[in-house]
Amino acid sequence: MNIEILDMLMDNKKIKSYYQLAKEMEFPYTTLLDLVHGRSINLYSIEYIANYFGVSKILLLEPTRVYQLLNEDNDISGSNFYFDLNQESYAMTNMLLHG
Repeated sequence: MNIEILDMLMDNKKIKSYYQLAKEMEFPYTTLLDLVHGRSINLYSIEYIANYFGVSKILLLEPTRVYQLLNEDNDISGSNFYFDLNQESYAMTNMLLHG
């Protein structure tokens, strides 16, 4: 599971711990920890978490790719956009997660 994306989703909802997330989702804490620590890849559980956050489960499964936008002078614009290039319509999670 992509922990970086999960952590950003949690941060966006002001959720400070996996325990708090599990409690708010009404989801078994130990199952969540198994997913976070790579001891389990239960697609049903990952889909449950994705649905809680209103995102595609693919976003939680695929590695994060980071791109920095360049301005017309080829200088970095200062904004990182995170794309999941394997989705049919990619997610600009920077906008989703950072408002």
